[in-house]
Amino acid sequence: MKASLYPFEKLLCATSQVEVLGFLDHQCAQLGYSCYFYSPLLREQGSERFFKDDSHIVTGEDLIRQNTFTTYPSDWVYRYQDAGHVDIDPVVKHISTSNLPVFWDDLNQGAEKHLVFDEARQHGLANGITVPVSGLNGDRALFSIATDIPPEKSREQRTATAGSVLMTALYLHEAVQRISRIASNANPVRLTLREKECLQWAADGKTSWEIARILSVSERTVIFHMANATRKLNATNRRHAVVRALSLGIIAP
Repeated sequence: MKASLYPFEKLLCATSQVEVLGFLDHQCAQLGYSCYFYSPLLREQGSERFFKDDSHIVTGEDLIRQNTFTTYPSDWVYRYQDAGHVDIDPVVKHISTSNLPVFWDDLNQGAEKHLVFDEARQHGLANGITVPVSGLNGDRALFSIATDIPPEKSREQRTATAGSVLMTALYLHEAVQRISRIASNANPVRLTLREKECLQWAADGKTSWEIARILSVSERTVIFHMANATRKLNATNRRHAVVRALSLGIIAP
């Protein structure tokens, strides 16, 4: 398990927006894309949207304050809001009805070619992938990664990187939510020493039986502590509990 988390350790351990941005810049370059966009989503009048105040243009520091991170061209961010594209964007429409990632060119085929994609291409966003993310508390977000390379020349790239883009979106959302909780002085998660020990060994890939042998306790005791830790971390399962504990700095990567 530890090896599979390795690319995201910096993100899991990030304690500030600056560290998140640093990870995204590096990850975007590693995947061969030129820019990215992450934003929480709001549901208004039955549709998904971002930019919390649609009554005026949100730019610069205002975007960061609402946990929107992007390296999209600033003139495209302005144009998108000014034209009200969120109301007609096929990508936003797609993620309102599906939790599956979407390749932009799949929504822009033949007679279905769309104004938003045409304008995005004019601003250097010729092709991309968007991943919708849902949190445990019903919070929603999207992560998009884009390139100026036309889709007909980048199909190999998108196939090779789709899994990494999906994983980036999941860990990014977890990191943003955690940093937001820290910033709002949320109540800290308090685990016992034994719960931390069990999580630490689980992060190293040990089974409950193996942890029991290491700690000289019964397997039932380990399962008990793991269940308590999972509940306290508001996690859905053992693996999720380990990821949460890593992201909160409760255990070491």
